[in-house]
Amino acid sequence: PLMTIALFEALNEVKDTLPGPLKITAWPGGECNRLFQIQSPSQQVALRLNHSEVPSLGVDRRREINILLNLSNEPWSPKLIAACPRWQLCHWAPGEAAPSGEAADLESLTLALQQVHHHRPQGEPLNVALQVQHLLTHAKPLPAHIHTFLLDQCQAYSFVKQPVLCHHDWHPGNLRVSGPEWTLLDWEFAAAGDPAMDLAGVCLGFDLSEPQATVLADNLGISEPRLREAQCLMSALAMVWYRANPRLAGAASTSAEQWYEDWSQIS
Repeated sequence: PLMTIALFEALNEVKDTLPGPLKITAWPGGECNRLFQIQSPSQQVALRLNHSEVPSLGVDRRREINILLNLSNEPWSPKLIAACPRWQLCHWAPGEAAPSGEAADLESLTLALQQVHHHRPQGEPLNVALQVQHLLTHAKPLPAHIHTFLLDQCQAYSFVKQPVLCHHDWHPGNLRVSGPEWTLLDWEFAAAGDPAMDLAGVCLGFDLSEPQATVLADNLGISEPRLREAQCLMSALAMVWYRANPRLAGAASTSAEQWYEDWSQIS
């Protein structure tokens, strides 16, 4: 019922932009927001209803809007129609989810990363190590030895001197491919950041093997130690995010114990 109310409130606010009749389809996926595909007589759009618990999500809605406005001329950026803290309306991005795992297109992923990182956005950067520590204040407490180890990893990390635009949430569902064209969706975690973290996010989100990750790192000029450090922190970010949002945690979310087992032997 609350979602229905929120949907009708948003539709009422955009009624001048979307003259009816409208065909509305709830779109699957999306862990913290709800997405609807809306067809009007003149256009097809995506209406995203934003999750309200911003502190535990670690998002900045205003920053996302500013980034999308600044990217409006890029063919791979969603085309923003209207937005407010509660919802976002964009033109619908056609295509299919990008392939992952062994089928991942490393050349296309390299190009996508390079084109995003070419931008130098204004505004406060997002330091993943600090973001992990922020989310820890909203998360279910970690076992003491894991908490100490994670803080040590955060404190050992040095933020990049020249941050670039980073998306910070790469996975097949956010990368729509239609022939040679592609669109990168859901920019709510985007900010100026460390390109190694974006690379690590691609490796995690697209389930890439170590050889695949090495190819991407070589293409982007990122050293193996930097990639490993970034993979440790980005996987920690995902783990802590789910602990801060237990109602959104799916079966695939990594447990703290598994994260510690994976990284305590490497670090």
